Amino acid sequence: METFQVLLVEDNLADAVLIDEMLQISNGASFQLDHTSRLSDSLERLAEKPFDLVLLDLSLPDSQGYATFEAVHALADQIPTIILTGTDDKELALKAIRHGAQDYLLKDQVNGSILKQTLHHAIERNKLEQALSQRNERLRTLQEVGIEITSKLELDNLLYAITSRAVKLTGCSGGILGIYSTEQDAITFAASVGLESIEGHQVFQRGRGLTGRILEFEEPILIEDYADWSGADPAWRSAVGHRAVFGMPVMWGDHFLGVLHMITPSPGDFDAQIVELLGFFCTQAAIAIRNAQLHRALENRAEWLEREVDARTEEIQAQRTQVEAILGSIQDGIVVMDAQGTVLHTNDVVTSWFNHTLTPENAKRLRDEVRRLACNPEPEGEVLLELKNRCFELVATSISDIDAGAGSVMVLIHDVTHLRALDRLRSRFVSNISHELRTPLSSIRLCIRLIRQQPERLDHYLHVMEREVKSEIELIEQVMELSRLDTGGIDLDRQPKLLDDLVKIALANHQFMADTEGITLQYQPTRFDLMVLVDQRYILQALNNLLRNAIQYSPNGGTVTVAVRQRDTQERRWATVVVEDMGMGIPEDELPHIFERFYRGARPAAERISGYGLGLAMTQEIVELHGGKITVTSQIDQGSTFSLWLPLIEASD
Repeated sequence: METFQVLLVEDNLADAVLIDEMLQISNGASFQLDHTSRLSDSLERLAEKPFDLVLLDLSLPDSQGYATFEAVHALADQIPTIILTGTDDKELALKAIRHGAQDYLLKDQVNGSILKQTLHHAIERNKLEQALSQRNERLRTLQEVGIEITSKLELDNLLYAITSRAVKLTGCSGGILGIYSTEQDAITFAASVGLESIEGHQVFQRGRGLTGRILEFEEPILIEDYADWSGADPAWRSAVGHRAVFGMPVMWGDHFLGVLHMITPSPGDFDAQIVELLGFFCTQAAIAIRNAQLHRALENRAEWLEREVDARTEEIQAQRTQVEAILGSIQDGIVVMDAQGTVLHTNDVVTSWFNHTLTPENAKRLRDEVRRLACNPEPEGEVLLELKNRCFELVATSISDIDAGAGSVMVLIHDVTHLRALDRLRSRFVSNISHELRTPLSSIRLCIRLIRQQPERLDHYLHVMEREVKSEIELIEQVMELSRLDTGGIDLDRQPKLLDDLVKIALANHQFMADTEGITLQYQPTRFDLMVLVDQRYILQALNNLLRNAIQYSPNGGTVTVAVRQRDTQERRWATVVVEDMGMGIPEDELPHIFERFYRGARPAAERISGYGLGLAMTQEIVELHGGKITVTSQIDQGSTFSLWLPLIEASD
């Protein structure tokens, strides 16, 4: 038997008792009365609990007439209200009914049968009105959503819009949209709303799980409790939980486009109206998805045509460039100017310098110098122009050519930046090697003098001299080794080696040093057998240099991580060794110089960290002799990462 909750607002206790007795007589339903005698109490009660109907007397101690109904209706306009009063006022009755009252009854004209029938009709009529209003609102919203989503052509945004609109339209707690792939014959989930990200299966084959079954049978399926369903996917079971899932196919005629899942706490939420609404919605969604797919196909076709045109254009341009390159293969810059300093012709080298390579300030200085030489009637021979980071040698020559015009001058510009750099490097090398050789020799000479003064401390000074001689020999050997690398004076004995084996040897060589410095060596091997063709002696020397630097520059208690990885680039496949430390880092302006010989950063020199500045230079030479390369990234006070790249060979080779 259905029970209705009724709020009776009546200040006359006798009338309240009489109404309660009228409603107790059973006729297939029961009414449970909650009685208040004041408007203020009734408003509080309406705010506290739900009611199916309000029986309202208009004459209350704290409110009279229409204002009483108006106050109740303003708070609970969704609850049917029947006015039951002793005042026979037709104008008031019409006004109340016009503004939302379900009925207007006079106490002296009502019996139990009339009262119960009126209450039943009011409750049912209110249900129908609300259902009709909700249906109209849903249809209006469906029309608006259909217009909105069918206007979207960007597929990814459309899929999310469809899912979010479906959730809002149905009032469900979540939604998921999957798109069908004919190539895979499977559903891939493309958008979700109201669910946390799901780490697990995102692709469902035909027949697998709820999605796969909808794909197989092309019919809607309702799962009342997904967590308890035997066919639930484990990854989705934890995300959906004990909620109901209703899945509906998205069809374009006979073409299967995808699946729309709606999620709600109770299977009862999927009533006939919701199912019908979802059917209409999926039809509109199919139109929108199909339009977006066709739009994407057209875009892909347009992009393909554009690429074809670009490729053909590039091919023609390449042929033209090749011809121009043959004609202008000279590496020096050429500028032809008339006697007034007007440029008549430049080759590509000069154009590149003026427009790209040089800064605007340097480009202006070069132009001015070229113009000065061209306008000078007396040749000056060779002129050296030194700019910031660049150096040019200019030679002006008069030419007599009909096309060029009388009095024209050709200025030949030779970039001698690398020669100046080599000259500076040679000077710095001589200065550095002189300093590094002089310092130990000075120490030895001092020890000899001290031995003569303090012969009893002979052993001590001999120990110091031995250390300095060892350092001197080590420096000379490194310089000689670099010289041999430069001149090709070494023959590499290349053998196929597993890179992991070489790294393990280098790590074992430095374990004692790491333990002494309080450094943890962390090794991350690869699961592949990476074979490289190397001279084991020299590659170990390069690895030793990187490990020694990493340990030396890491703080006590720090970690040096060594990882072996496989990398693929456009030019080839590589085996890499990555050495990462937690040291002081390298400033950005010093990074281009760290592989130069005898170069040491400002901070290591200031903190008197030992070294000659030759280890990285030697490492780079060794790696490049093996056809590899070395790269570095660094952040101040966070550490540096050196990557040693070697060409990878297959084990079968």
